[in-house]
Amino acid sequence: MERPYWHDGAIEYQIPKSFPLLRKTANKWSRLLYLLTTRIDKLLAPPPGRDALVQEIITEGQNHSDFAEAVRTTDQIMSRVTDCAGPIPIVLFESGTTASPFLPAIKGIAARHGMHFVEALPRAVDIEEGKGRRLYSSDGVHWNSAGHRLVAGVLARFIRENNLVQPLPQ
Repeated sequence: MERPYWHDGAIEYQIPKSFPLLRKTANKWSRLLYLLTTRIDKLLAPPPGRDALVQEIITEGQNHSDFAEAVRTTDQIMSRVTDCAGPIPIVLFESGTTASPFLPAIKGIAARHGMHFVEALPRAVDIEEGKGRRLYSSDGVHWNSAGHRLVAGVLARFIRENNLVQPLPQ
């Protein structure tokens, strides 16, 4: 599917994988071709916890050039988000990992832009996984219903405790 990418201060919509013309054709005109290209993506994806790029970033930290560029790009996007939101509070969270440099990077972005950061969420995920609770669907990447409930509960508690939502008038 076409996705928004930030390039030189503007949003561009692109197909993120190889064979963009084939994928664009699949997305617009052929459900069968779309089904095949998405299945090929799933077959070629590394198993959870075995992504070589993620391991490389963990090893190199902020010195990894692509990671550093991703942090700069995310920082620019969050600057636009806070400008557009004005006085509306923004809540940022990381739900996938407590690994460095990922968690420190997103916390830094939140701090630079005056966003609320849900510190408890990655720890809550780690704690539940440590208890053997399955939080992910069979692909090992997306939340299952238990994962969604856990994340929703942590976020709701954070929003209530920080008075980020005004009660509805009676």
